[in-house]
Amino acid sequence: MLKAIIYKTNTGHTLEYAKMLSKDLDIPAYDIKELKKFKECLKIDDEIIYMGWVCAGRISGLTKINNGYKIVCTIAVGAYPDSKKNFETLRIGNNINDNNKLFYIRGGINLEKLNPLLKKIFKIVGRKLEKSDKEYNRELANMFIKGKSFVRKENLDKIEKYLKKIKDK
Repeated sequence: MLKAIIYKTNTGHTLEYAKMLSKDLDIPAYDIKELKKFKECLKIDDEIIYMGWVCAGRISGLTKINNGYKIVCTIAVGAYPDSKKNFETLRIGNNINDNNKLFYIRGGINLEKLNPLLKKIFKIVGRKLEKSDKEYNRELANMFIKGKSFVRKENLDKIEKYLKKIKDK
């Protein structure tokens, strides 16, 4: 039976999704920073959902939480549009096996909450993408330069459908 959502957020998109999912599934959501707090509420073999933001193909915090809790579902929140290639890279690069269902949803980039160095890097990447002829790259360029949120309730529909099936098993 699902006991909780544990998440790691950087600029708030993963937090927004965790709150929505927590409310809809009626289970608590804990920031990974609250490790002590949720360790008091959860047993080591309890089933959880893990949500983390994606950076350079890594789902942040996953390795920290992977030792002990039974992760039945991992939700990766990233800036890029979903793609089969991106999904497989995440699954393989983060050692996610068949017992842990992986989902990818788009979060976005919040420039206001990024550290100055990362903000500068993103703007440089955006300017390089701006020069591309492809519409896809221009959309990404705009996101890297100005920031954008893609957080939408409907992005969780497929995930909620899956989780409601296993919630009370």
